[in-house]
Formats: sequence, structure tokens, C-alpha cells
Amino acid sequence: MDRVSSNQADDSCWTCRRRRWKCDRTLPSCCKCAAVGQPCLGYGKERPLRWTNSVASRGKLMGKTVPRQATFFSIGRLLVDPDLQDLPTTTRGYIAYYVTEPTNSVKELMRLIPSSPGFRHTVVSVAALHQANRQLTSPAHGHRSFMSVLKGVNIPEISTQLLQVPAYYDALYHKQKTLAFLRDQCTRGELRNPDEVFASILLSIWFELMDSGKDRWKDHLHGLQKIMQTFNFPRGLAASIPQFSECFDTNYAIFGIIGPTFVKTKLPYQPIFTTIPVIDVLKLSESQTWAGCPAELLFALSLINAASSNLEQTPDLVYHICSLLQKFSPIQWATTGSKADNVMPRYHFARIWRAAVEIYASQVFSAFEDFDMNLQYPTSSLDSIISSIGSMDASNAHYRGLLWPTFVIGAEAHTPAQKSIIVESYGHSWTIWRCENVTNALRLLQKIWKLRETGGMPQRWIEYVYESGEAWMFV
Repeated sequence: MDRVSSNQADDSCWTCRRRRWKCDRTLPSCCKCAAVGQPCLGYGKERPLRWTNSVASRGKLMGKTVPRQATFFSIGRLLVDPDLQDLPTTTRGYIAYYVTEPTNSVKELMRLIPSSPGFRHTVVSVAALHQANRQLTSPAHGHRSFMSVLKGVNIPEISTQLLQVPAYYDALYHKQKTLAFLRDQCTRGELRNPDEVFASILLSIWFELMDSGKDRWKDHLHGLQKIMQTFNFPRGLAASIPQFSECFDTNYAIFGIIGPTFVKTKLPYQPIFTTIPVIDVLKLSESQTWAGCPAELLFALSLINAASSNLEQTPDLVYHICSLLQKFSPIQWATTGSKADNVMPRYHFARIWRAAVEIYASQVFSAFEDFDMNLQYPTSSLDSIISSIGSMDASNAHYRGLLWPTFVIGAEAHTPAQKSIIVESYGHSWTIWRCENVTNALRLLQKIWKLRETGGMPQRWIEYVYESGEAWMFV
């Protein structure tokens, strides 16, 4: 028996897991894979990175490709760049739509489109998905659906309904092209155009957030890190255009810090594009990304993630985090470099983010014995903080950065009045983004509220989020 077991792995290989085959667990590689002519991806503890041609990693579309849909797209304007004139009208229409879309947070990268076919597919996939969501959720259809979510009615996920929308097939087709491009780049000996690859990966993360907000964003982030290591790109690598470097730095920082917050095993954020101090990157992100979070609070959030992954340094880091949060002044941040008519929205925005980081810190560190937070979290009453959320004008640019803090604060809500303000806020966020991760955030909050009412919620609600295993990122 010992001799037999020594020739077998404890778990199925990754190929059989993905294909849902019965694995014989033979070492060093699976005989099942060899029999059907598939490469065995091994038995490692971490899921291997692998970009594929398939448009979905789970569900009915897993492993399938989508043929090009010949659909007419009526637009009032066409791009006039000579390099784009041979593109189909539909494709140019999606590009024109995304370039001018107000919620586009990576506009600096759009100048890559004419010379970068791979990135062009990524842009079109995101634009088509955004349009598909808007078409599906028009006032005549989507508003009723979202109101059903607000009232706790169990409706099909948007991704299921999207199968009825032609633009969704365009999104999947161009996503498939993006994945093929990334796979091809990774098999080369060198990257011919690193900017195109980095931009495609960062925008692919956006696609996954729009599509669900679930764990698939992690594969792209992990892939980006692996590429930097495999091709030995040094930190501080300058992009071909300075604005690209800033866009890469700031977007990667947001994903790298907010991404691990709802993952139990947290990896500390480490810059991979720049050598400048983290706090300086985060100050750039205040004005150059959709989040707009005060740099000091985002820095504290990165330290919380780092502390939870390194118990030896945790006591010192906890003390430092408490000091940072105590010193942060929402009113001072709001008045620095701001027009008079925007001071109050910035003040409320900073209060909301500080309270959310405080609550998150309390949730994370309360799992460790003998660690005193030295602060009563949140430092302001929950009613007061939630009223700040209710006072924010959805037309203000900072509203786009409320998705994560509203979830964290909403998880603490107990009274119907508190929950009503949280629900209304997500209604506004839905109108702005039309993304599935907005409805998923609300669905998850509703489950937390229901479990708390029935007495089935763990002492820390973040444990329930961890146990869901979905690695949610709500941005």
C-alpha cells in the first residue's frame, strides 16, 4: 500500500479539475491526460496560470469559443485615424463609444489603439460588455430587475440574461481574441510591445469586474506579476510614454491593495512598475483613477493586508496603522487643493473611507489574540457615517469610488433605516457603472443581513465573505 500511495498524488491534477474528469493521480503526470492528448498541468498547490481561447472559465460557456456575430451597429460618429479605417464599422463604433465614455478610467492608454491590435481587442471587449449591460438594463427592462435585487427578490444573474443581447457575443469574441493575444505573447522569447501587454491585462481585470467581480481578476493580476518575473523586467521600467507609466502604477496599486481585502490569504502589495515610494504612487491615484481614495487611507489599507500575512510584524504594524488613522483629518484632506463647492463632498467621501478602513482593520485584527487596536472602531457613530453616504450626490466624481467602502460599512448596518441608505447608494452606483459586481455586492450584503437576523452569522462578517471563496473585488 505504501508503494502504491507513493506513486499517487493526494489530489487530482489541474487539467482534470478544470475538465471535471476523474483523475488517476499518477505521478509525475496523469495518465488520463496522456490518454486524451491533453497536457497535464500537474499537482501543485497553486492553480497554474493559463490564458486560454475559451470565453468563460465556468458555467455553460466553459471551454467554448464564440463565432463572430455579424450585427449592425448604428453610430453617429466614426473614428478617422487612418490605421482604423479598415476595421469593421461595429468595431470602430465600440472604440468610439469607450474612448468618450465618462467612466473610462484608463483614457491615457487609448492612444495605444491604432498601433496595438491586441489591446484593441481588449478595449472592444470592455466596450461591448458595457454596452450590452446598458442595453439589457434600459429603463424599460433593467431598472425593474435592479429594483428586484433591492427588494431581495431572487432574480437570474445578469450574465445569464446577457446571452440574449448581441453585443454580449461581441464582448466574448473580443475577450477570446485578447486571451489568444496574451497567450501568444507569453510563449515568445521576449515581449515586442510590453505596453500593449500590460495595458491589455489591466483592462482585462476591468472586464472581469464588470462581468462579476469574482475571483477571475486574480488570474490576470497573477499573470502580470509572472510576466514581470519571467521576462526580468526591472522595477522602474519606463513605458514608452510617461502617462502610461503613471496609469500602470496607479491602476496596479488599486487592484493590488483593494483586491486582497476579501481574500483570506492576503498578499502584501508590492509595486512592480515603479521604484518611487508607495505613498507617492497612491497620491497619484487620488486624481488618476476611479477610486479617488485618500492616499493615506489606501496606504493604511495596504499595511493591514501586510500585517495579516506576517504575524511577527503585526504588533508593530497595528500600532503604526492606528497612528495613521488617528492622524488623518477628513476636513484637511477635503480642503487641500479643492474648489470651495467641492469641499463638503470630499469631506464626506474621506469620512466614509476612513470609517471603512477602520472597520476593515477591526474585522481583520480581531481574529488575532492579544492585539489591541487602541481605537474604538469606527471612531464616528455608524449612523453618522451612513448619513454621509446618503448625503453624497451621485453626480459627484467621487461617487464612483464608494463601492468598496459602502460594502464594508453596509456589512455593519443593523437597522432598516441604515440598510435603506446602503441599498439606495448601490442603486446610484448601478446607474453609473451598470456592472454585475454592483449587484453582487448588494446580494452579498443581503445574505449577511439575513444571516445576522437568523443568528447564523459568524462573529466577524468578514469570515463569511472569506468562506464564500469568491475573492470578491468591489471597485
